[in-house]
Amino acid sequence: MKQLILLVIVLTVAGRHMDAFAEIIRLNSIADIWLSDATLSERDSSAGKNSCFKLKSIQEMGAIRFDVTPVKGKKIESAKLYLRIKGRDMLRHIRVSTISQSWEEGTARWAYSRGNGATFNHANAADKKPWAFPGSQFCDVIMGNGNTITTYDEIKRIGSDWLSIDLTHEIVYAMVTNSTDGLAVMDGGTILLFNNFVYSSDKNNSEPYIEVEVADLIDKTPAIPEVKAIPAYEHANIETGSIIISVNEKPDVFCWNIKLNGEPVDRWKIPFPRAIQKTGLEQEHLSARSATKDPINFILRDLIPEKEYQLEVVAINYLGTTSSPTIVHVKASPERKGTPKALP
Repeated sequence: MKQLILLVIVLTVAGRHMDAFAEIIRLNSIADIWLSDATLSERDSSAGKNSCFKLKSIQEMGAIRFDVTPVKGKKIESAKLYLRIKGRDMLRHIRVSTISQSWEEGTARWAYSRGNGATFNHANAADKKPWAFPGSQFCDVIMGNGNTITTYDEIKRIGSDWLSIDLTHEIVYAMVTNSTDGLAVMDGGTILLFNNFVYSSDKNNSEPYIEVEVADLIDKTPAIPEVKAIPAYEHANIETGSIIISVNEKPDVFCWNIKLNGEPVDRWKIPFPRAIQKTGLEQEHLSARSATKDPINFILRDLIPEKEYQLEVVAINYLGTTSSPTIVHVKASPERKGTPKALP
């Protein structure tokens, strides 16, 4: 009996010792933007250097960029996003996603300033850089659109003015692998369209941050991707051609980088592996992932009809290590002839 009690004590102390020395890393926010879809004029406004931003239903939201350098080369065990509330709020849930386009913070200090940096309509107001396709908006590259991954959580109150939400491992890995430019943050559903304000990265001692619990992970160079590409006439339009790309999925691959004739393909055009596309708690843990036998297929459109292209695909693992490239040559389809029919 005494031996059993002693064993319990030893295990308990050991567990506390391990917890006490668990490595917790803080990721500081380094930039953010306040975006609004509430009115026509607000869609062209900026507030990149304001001390706060608003979370209001689907109307107003923020994008936050973090310095993830401290967790590169580490296995993510858990992650939490921390936000500090300004004033009264009615938040209950928060939605978070990757952003599949790079953006400019700008220098606008006042809410709803004239476009300077990113706006809801443009990733950069100065040169009218689109978020994705012509006429696209911020909503087209977040929350599952534009090949983004998402999560959501009920908030946890910390004291009188801080809150936290759990993030999936994949959300952090997306930042580590440069598969996203920061994170989009939205109200997960507040009654009466309440104006919830949170402090931004420009408010000292109140900036958003992420706490990550990490462990060492043995790095391994990903296998060279298996790639096929063929013309895709059914996805062409009356002026341009297209191709369909098939890539075999591997368990250790987090994402792919693609170049076409030496030029990087925009992130919003490239899907993540299927396991990573799942939302929130549906996502598979790194150690439980397995590859599917079926390749993942996606389309590259708006190409010069019948032109031969060099396609270069690189696999990237969770730590950001890249494989050797696979290079294939493919000819774009002809443009569609006659009156195009609506696709099913």
